[in-house]
Amino acid sequence: MTKSLDFTWDATSKTTDFVINHTIFDGAVERIQRCYESYGKTSIPHCLAILGASRTGKTTVIDEFIRNLGNRRNEVVVVKLKVAKNTKALVSQILLALGDPIFEYGTEMQMTARIIYLFGQQKRKLMIIDDFQNLIDRQKKQRLHFLSAEIIKAIISDDEVKIPLVLCGLPSARALFERNEQVKGRFRSIYLLKRFNWDVAETKALLKNFLATLQTHVKFDPKLQLESEDMAFRYYCATNGLVGLIMQIAIEAKYIADELGTGIVTIDDLAKAYDEAVCRNIDVPLINPFTEKDHEKLKQALLAIMPADDRLENLI
Repeated sequence: MTKSLDFTWDATSKTTDFVINHTIFDGAVERIQRCYESYGKTSIPHCLAILGASRTGKTTVIDEFIRNLGNRRNEVVVVKLKVAKNTKALVSQILLALGDPIFEYGTEMQMTARIIYLFGQQKRKLMIIDDFQNLIDRQKKQRLHFLSAEIIKAIISDDEVKIPLVLCGLPSARALFERNEQVKGRFRSIYLLKRFNWDVAETKALLKNFLATLQTHVKFDPKLQLESEDMAFRYYCATNGLVGLIMQIAIEAKYIADELGTGIVTIDDLAKAYDEAVCRNIDVPLINPFTEKDHEKLKQALLAIMPADDRLENLI
């Protein structure tokens, strides 16, 4: 069942602080919670990989898990990994997230030792690394994969720490922990954040429920029923079922409606939002799913984002 959280809207910016939960999203949050609760209860840390294409909601899942922790959030360290072409960049960013004032200094061995020490001192129970695919150097990929896996193994296997680890990233991140058999054995759980696929009855129903909940948070023209077959299909063709794009179009449309002074999102606002949120960033066919009347032509809009999604599902 689709659930929604407390909702507020900042009319001065293109942001919201509400999250619409759905089965796939809730499953990912629950898996992270299991890792967190496993700390100290098993001889081998419970590790998890959450993989998904861009805009499937990986970072939002992390934010929701941290939000649910309340005053226990300091027991978790979240590393938002920026582009790192060597393993020293990986350990320095972990140290930075742990608050180490000299996070850039020392050998890799010294820095790894500091990470282990700080985990113990700060009583951390879980580490989450987001955007882990950024630790890829295409020229030295295989060696980087091996060295990164060795560092991960040293951290999660230390007798004094044994901290669970969650890796979040694109499907390509999977190779980073599969290079080392011992590390691969720790990642017994891989969770795929899938898009809403129109051709799969279950996820098609989830998409309609998601849009119905969205309509309770944003004022749409009463004539627009987002969960209807027609509107849901248009939204699907505009976004390929990617949660991030669904929300981005809704946020942009609400902003446009507020700028016009109506505060009510119309089909024209959705069409303009699609042009702003999607078309300006990628090369798409000259078809707007919110204005095109021919449903067969609507599918051509999917060409803008379908190839990446196809590669995603073939990799898992």
